[in-house]
Amino acid sequence: METATGVSSDTWRTATWSVPLVFQVVLTLFLLTTWATRKWVLVGDTFRTTMSAGAATSAVVSLVISIVLFRARSARLRGVGLAVAGSAAAVLIGWIIAAFWIYE
Repeated sequence: METATGVSSDTWRTATWSVPLVFQVVLTLFLLTTWATRKWVLVGDTFRTTMSAGAATSAVVSLVISIVLFRARSARLRGVGLAVAGSAAAVLIGWIIAAFWIYE
């Protein structure tokens, strides 16, 4: 059954149930890319710059993974792809708010 958005209800169900796990994976990816960026690439830069680079890198990697998953035939894989994209957006938006509002 298709919804008004053109995505099946099985895809939405899988996305809803997989978000708690997928969000943790995307957040871990964000922390790992931030750590690697701070250690090897942006050694002397500010905290805001390093964390923003890590957030952008993890968002791009997550969105590439979600595009690959969203093109699959299986509704479950498309649901996981939707969860990955939503989690990437949440991490990126959350860090933008933190970087420019809290860490002035």
